[in-house]
Amino acid sequence: MTDYCILWNNLPVETWTDEYSSISISYSDIKGGGSGEGNIDEDPLFVKGPQHDYYLGQFASGQAQDSPCVDAGNDSAENLGLDELTTRTDGIDDTGIVDMGYHAPYSLWINSISLDGNNVVIQWNARPGISYIVKWSDDLITWNDVTVGETGIWTDIGGAACTTKFYGVME
Repeated sequence: MTDYCILWNNLPVETWTDEYSSISISYSDIKGGGSGEGNIDEDPLFVKGPQHDYYLGQFASGQAQDSPCVDAGNDSAENLGLDELTTRTDGIDDTGIVDMGYHAPYSLWINSISLDGNNVVIQWNARPGISYIVKWSDDLITWNDVTVGETGIWTDIGGAACTTKFYGVME
C-alpha cells in the first residue's frame, strides 16, 4: 500500500504492475490519474529548494501559488510522524493535515543578508522553541558569538561600516 506519494513525470509510466502483482495507492497525486481513495491528478507545482527540487509550492513560503498536494492527505502529519519534516522551501514543519510528497528533514540556512542603512540584517529559517547564536568574524580566525534567542532575524548595528565581515547562524 502506498499513501501520500507524488507520481509525476516518471518514465515510461507512473506505475507498473505485471499479471502477478497489484498495487494499492491512496491519497496520492498520480499523473494521468489512478484509482484509489483520495487520489488526484493535478500538477504538484514542484519548486527548487535548499536540499532538492521537489518541494511543494506554497504561498506561506513565498511561492506564487499553493500546490494541490498541500494538506491533501487524510491524517495529521503528527500522527504519521512527519511533523518534524517539511515540504516547504522555508523549512517550516508540516502541520495539520499531512501534505503529499517527500518530507525533507530540517536544516538551518540563512535566507538573506541585507543592508538597512549602515546595518546588516540577517534572516534565517528559525524553528519555534529553538534558540540561536549568530557568529561573526572580520578575519575568519576569531569568531564572536551573539546569543539572539528564539528568533529568525538579527541586526548587526553598524555592521556595514566594516570592509569585510563574515556571518553564520547556529542552534
